[in-house]
Amino acid sequence: MGKTASAAHPDSPQCVLPSCGNHVERWGQPCQDCRTAFGPRLRPTYVPAMTREQIAERDRDVERVLALRRQVRADHPATDDPPRPRRRSA
Repeated sequence: MGKTASAAHPDSPQCVLPSCGNHVERWGQPCQDCRTAFGPRLRPTYVPAMTREQIAERDRDVERVLALRRQVRADHPATDDPPRPRRRSA
């Protein structure tokens, strides 16, 4: 899922999927890249499409979680050594 929204006006509708940002015709729609990537896993819904404000609120929460995950990874870098099981004491 690309980042073509930077070329579009910042107020123009963007893909409803988190972290995508591709331009779409109306708020609440997935972009063609996401439709292609996710195929039949994207299903039509009978509830009203998300509004710009709802999408922004949801994305703020997603961004907070992703930022926290990045911070945890930075504070605790992975090592090549797998964790060793503790020995049981007799």
